[in-house]
Amino acid sequence: MGTLSRYGVEIVATSLLHTGAGFPWATFLINLSGSFFLGWILARVETGGGAVEWLRCFAGIGFCGAFTTFSTMNLQMVEMMHSDSSALALVYFVASFVCGIALVWAGARLGVEKQVARP
Repeated sequence: MGTLSRYGVEIVATSLLHTGAGFPWATFLINLSGSFFLGWILARVETGGGAVEWLRCFAGIGFCGAFTTFSTMNLQMVEMMHSDSSALALVYFVASFVCGIALVWAGARLGVEKQVARP
């Protein structure tokens, strides 16, 4: 399911953003949305919001693991460096990790806040 979702998002993002050579927006958006979802689902499981351990494995490891792609991100950075776009590769690297960590944190905060708000 994660792989099929990734493929669908990549097709839509590529067609909407009209990406050619340059910044790999589709992979960037996929990895960031996966980071947010992973933070959210793990916070829900950890705080016991009715989520069970199998959901952590299914959604976190299975879905997010198949949806996001660290290896493609690394390949794209190497391709950028080989095409004399080292500065863009560095921006992609920093933005991916900084934004990814921020979105895991934001997702986790949202997942925890939803638990606290329950009656």
